[in-house]
Parts: sequence; C-alpha cells; structure tokens
Amino acid sequence: MINKDQVESLIEIVGENLSHSDIQKRNEAINAFYRVFGERRVRELQQIIEPYIPKLTEILREENNFQIRKTISLILNNMDYLPKDFHNLLLIYKLGIEENSVSSKLMEKLLEFPNNYAEIKEAIFEMMHSPEKYKKMLATGMIVHCSEKLNYLSQEQLEKDWLQIIRNLIQESKIPEVRLIALKALANIAPDIYYEKELLQKELVYNVVFDLLNKFQPNIQVPLSRIMELTSPTINTEIAFLKKNFRVEPTRTKNRAPQPPRQNKPIQWDITKEFYEETLREIVKNDDLSGEFFPLEQVFVKKDGKERYSLTVSSRTKSYICYNCGMPIEKENTKCSSCGKEILKCNVCKLPISFGEETGTCKFCESKGHLSHLQEWLKIKGTCPTCQKKLTIDEIVPIFLEEKKT
Repeated sequence: MINKDQVESLIEIVGENLSHSDIQKRNEAINAFYRVFGERRVRELQQIIEPYIPKLTEILREENNFQIRKTISLILNNMDYLPKDFHNLLLIYKLGIEENSVSSKLMEKLLEFPNNYAEIKEAIFEMMHSPEKYKKMLATGMIVHCSEKLNYLSQEQLEKDWLQIIRNLIQESKIPEVRLIALKALANIAPDIYYEKELLQKELVYNVVFDLLNKFQPNIQVPLSRIMELTSPTINTEIAFLKKNFRVEPTRTKNRAPQPPRQNKPIQWDITKEFYEETLREIVKNDDLSGEFFPLEQVFVKKDGKERYSLTVSSRTKSYICYNCGMPIEKENTKCSSCGKEILKCNVCKLPISFGEETGTCKFCESKGHLSHLQEWLKIKGTCPTCQKKLTIDEIVPIFLEEKKT
C-alpha cells in the first residue's frame, strides 16, 4: 500500500533537482518520479505530481537523451489530463512518435478531447504524409481509433473526414501492415461494404491494366487474351490479399448507431473476361490513354496521343515542362535548369505544373495547383490543401497564362 505522506516527502526532495545544473542529479530525480508514477496509475497521487508537470514537459521538449525522454513519457502517460493539458499531451505524443515509443493509451487519451479534434486530424495527416512505415501505421491506427472511440462523431463526419483517405491508402500503399489496418478502418467507416469491395476491385484491375498498356508502343495490337495473361499474376496476388483480409461486417461502437442490415450474400472476387472488357472501355472513355478497344476482334490498339494525369492513378508517367519558360524539367528538381526559376508544383499532387496546364490558386494563401486536382480535392475535403481554410470550387481563382514567349 502506498504511503501518501512518504511519497509527498520524497517528491518534494527530488522535485527540486529537476532544475539542477548537475545532469546526473536531474536524471536521478526523473527516475525517482518514474518509480512512483511510471508503473501504475495512481489517482490519489495526482495532486502531488501536478506542480512538476510543466518542468517535466519542458525537459521532454528539450532533452536529447532518448532514455530520459522515454522515461518522462512513461511518467506523463499515466496522468489524468484535463482539457487545458491537451497541448502538452499532444506534444508528448509527437515526441514519442519521433522516438518510436508511442503508447496506445496515450493515443486513446488524445481522442477524449472533442474540442481538439481538428488538431488530432492535423497530427494524423502529418504522420500520413511521412515516408516512414511506422508513422503511416500509427496514422492509420489513429483513424481506426477515431471510428471506434469517438462517439461524438457522426457517421457522416467519419465518412467525410476519412473514407476517401482510407480508400487511397488501400489502393496505393505498398506496405501490407498499413493496408491491413486500413481495411479494418474501411470496415468501420464505409456505409456500404459491398460497394467498397466493387470499388477496390475495379480500381485494382484498372491500374494494373493501365500500367501494362502504357508500356506498349503506339499502333501495336494487343489481344485481350494477352492482356489477361500478363496482368493476372499481379491481380490474383492482390485479390488473394483482399479476400483474406476484407471483413464483411464492421466493428461498431455501442453508442453509435449501426448501419442498416446488409444483404447476406458472399463477396465474389472472380475477375471475368467481361470485367476486363469493361475496364478497357473505361480507359478509352476516360481518354487516360489514347487507344481503342475492338470488341469483335477482342483487340486493344494503343494510339499516339496526349496523356492526362489523374489524382486517382499515381503510377502514370508524364513529361514536364517549366511553367515559366516552357523548357523540359525533371519532376524531382526544385529549380528549372534553363531559366533558374523555382519549379511551380501543385499543392495537391505535389508534382510540377507544366506550361499551358489549367491552374488555380487559393484566394486566401495563394498556393497553386492543377485546376482539376484542386476541384477534385475540394469535392472531398472542402478546405484548401495548404492553409486548410474552407474553400469552394467556385472560390478557386483561375490563373490565365500568358502566351509563351519565343
């Protein structure tokens, strides 16, 4: 049994050493705090440690020693936080991400503050755009927690904030663990699981077939049977993954109303010849790749023509020219080698905006993007991808290009 008076005396002594210039004494004080507060949740001792939370948070923010940072995080993880402490809690969480020592309990605590939901979303977006695998996994896990724990969010709000992001993750992520977590989130958020299955299957076949056709030279006739033969291994591997991990029924929180009962029918994953034909017709219809499909001959012919870049297909190739001078550029560069000016990049797809492409800008922050990309983004998000202010499609300011100077 913990003697509160003894603990209070101990903390009063070691607490003074938190600000000591001797690093060893300071670290010993931190470890003393951990021995009392770091291993269990001690509600009756909350008032004893509260005066020292600001100093512990300051050390956590400035400390370079990983072990000390981790120790402080473990101490603070067990606190009962009030709304005024949210930003300290968020700081601890972000520092924990950087040190790869994030607590799932801390993640759940962050979600207990409905007034700070916008900042939670921002933290998720930051992790989502990281190239590091574990950060993407944490971000996706946070979305799952949002769908399961945030009873103050309506089903409509969940769909608006996360559904399209989860769809993109499943389609584009090459990390199996991320896709698995994303599938779980999709089962929680999607209003119609069978529609999601159809959408996943359609996008999968479309992307794989497109990538194959894009490699062929123009005016070459490609039989449908050959297209199926070349793409089937990749598609079947992806289908096997989805078939194994795609859940029919979502997990619902007890306080959020479940969706209407779904039809009790098995999910069919077979990719038929007719499915391939429909995909080829859609490629032609969308003009994503110049070509024509002849149903009677069962042949696709790729033609010469201008390709268009789409937000929904990130793997397509494209050549770029400088927005300022019209000379060829590489998408990885930041400055044009011809005119020396900074390469203008789209604030949605993050790729260069080429000379002559329709461009729009946010009326608030003046960040620029491909007009079609901004329109597609605003249909889903309703806010500027850069400054996050509410923006409608009609409020996009079009940029009228001057004629290219010779």
